[in-house]
Amino acid sequence: MRLCIVAKEYNNILSGVGAYSTNLINGLAKRGFQLTVLCPQSCLTDRKSTFTEINFVPTPAASIDLRHANWIFNAYNFSNTLKKQLKTKKADLVHFTEAREALFFRRRESMPIIGTLHDYHLANSTLNVIHYQGIYPKDWPKRLVYYNCGHFVEKICLRRLDHIITVSRAAGKILHDRYNLSNKRISVVHNGIDLALTTNRCEGYPKERKNSILFVGNNFQRKGLATLIKASKLITNQMDNVKFIIVGNDPGVENEMKTLCNTYNVSRYFDFRGFVNHDELANFYKSSNILAHPPLVENFPYSILESFSYGLPVIATSVGGIPELVCHGENGFLIEPRDYETLAKYILILLRNKKSWERMSRNCKETAERFSTETMVKKTVEVYKNIL
Repeated sequence: MRLCIVAKEYNNILSGVGAYSTNLINGLAKRGFQLTVLCPQSCLTDRKSTFTEINFVPTPAASIDLRHANWIFNAYNFSNTLKKQLKTKKADLVHFTEAREALFFRRRESMPIIGTLHDYHLANSTLNVIHYQGIYPKDWPKRLVYYNCGHFVEKICLRRLDHIITVSRAAGKILHDRYNLSNKRISVVHNGIDLALTTNRCEGYPKERKNSILFVGNNFQRKGLATLIKASKLITNQMDNVKFIIVGNDPGVENEMKTLCNTYNVSRYFDFRGFVNHDELANFYKSSNILAHPPLVENFPYSILESFSYGLPVIATSVGGIPELVCHGENGFLIEPRDYETLAKYILILLRNKKSWERMSRNCKETAERFSTETMVKKTVEVYKNIL
């Protein structure tokens, strides 16, 4: 089977889409598929973990940085490069690892086009101003316009695809309901993690950084960092020897989060680390006690999968696809969005009860085994075969 994979990230992982694309491409290569991979030139500067048998085709980077709307420029560049590539090297199927980046591509033959959708922000857009003010208080007007305009563009794009892969059942239902897409055109393939990269997982209760709570995410507003900061006040009232490690880069909001820390008088407990590479992040997973992941909107986050692979229990909000991954009381705890009091309660339970932590840690590792890259690739290949 000759596959053409279109990916905005490969190897230089900046997001969950990058982790997905890298794991999928490497997994397909291990299975011996003939692969042509279109990705930005910046992804090809470090070829240490790539496969020599993959035919990499560089594409231009977005000329303007619009952050969330960069996919529009990527879609244009991918379309132009893909048209030229398919004239000289045919493919049996084209897979966009970010579905909406297929926006400008028009196939000229019967070759199937599929795409993976990693979120439902555009699909689930609304004209309710209060909704956006609650999630994005700093830039809600921009978000309201972007998400509602993007809704119609994405709807057109997805309807042109032969098939859509979603990474959670929750997202699949939203696509069906909001875009009126047939369930026959939607397949659910959960994200998978490369367990080979977590061979040095922590065994037993972490001793390197006692009472350390980890937060991982770039969009501080949507990821619920404010909820964790509010919870930290209740936690530090009862335990003084705690540390909150914040991994992620959100320049437009970080100062506001630090100001909130000052407001609640908890700044000395917080360590904002910005963006870190994979090895640094692995060390945080191994040395932390808990991953706090209280987003207001979420799908099927890689940060939880990565935490589980290191045996790190998670406290997360019961939104999107998270309940498909986190089982309350077994490998973590589920809370409602913005419920900082319950978040604080469960953090204190895990910090104080070593036996409960160790039981959950074992369950986390077992959960990670069920969401391996091998399983994800196998199910994706089944989708390919059903379409062809």
